[in-house]
Amino acid sequence: MATRTKKTNPLLYIILGTLILLAIAGAILYVCGFRYIKTDDVKFMGFVYDGQPVSGSVSYNDGTKGKFKKDKTSAFGTVTYSTGDVYEGTFEGVMRHGKGKITYKSSGDVYEGDFVNDERTGNAIITYANGDKYEGHVENGRMSGKGKYTFADKSWYSGEFSDNKKNGVGEYHWSDGSYYYGSYKDDKRHGNNVVSVSLSDGMMY
Repeated sequence: MATRTKKTNPLLYIILGTLILLAIAGAILYVCGFRYIKTDDVKFMGFVYDGQPVSGSVSYNDGTKGKFKKDKTSAFGTVTYSTGDVYEGTFEGVMRHGKGKITYKSSGDVYEGDFVNDERTGNAIITYANGDKYEGHVENGRMSGKGKYTFADKSWYSGEFSDNKKNGVGEYHWSDGSYYYGSYKDDKRHGNNVVSVSLSDGMMY
């Protein structure tokens, strides 16, 4: 009795061939320095040099994406985001860390200062498109601690901030020479304070 030979499904050869080609392509990319790096907040896919990311794409938990490019021999690099914003500064891996500058396309505002683990934290100067400027400490991109906010009309506030608002002790000077010194809570005068307002006729109260 003749033994019947079972035919192998051609689809199996196609699948095996595809897997082999993918494995070869992956090996070639790996040898060329292509990597996928993931942190809690940032995902990077691209090329590395001496263990450090140098070019590729980044994506963030909020859905923002960007093009990443960094010098091979230094920590300096850039990210051009899908929003049109641009970061120029230093990195630690794929995280913005150290000194840097962000130019926001939609608003025209510019942040220049410290970054810690990809967050805008430390001392900074924020220049707003409307002519206002903030110089002082920030926490996660928000005014916090001691700082000075100068308005476009040259009036200014210098003192304590919390959560992007005047909170604590500070002094507010208007462009006409009037001023207030005392405590603030959530951008409003609060508690015991000393008020001194200079009038145009030289009188004070």
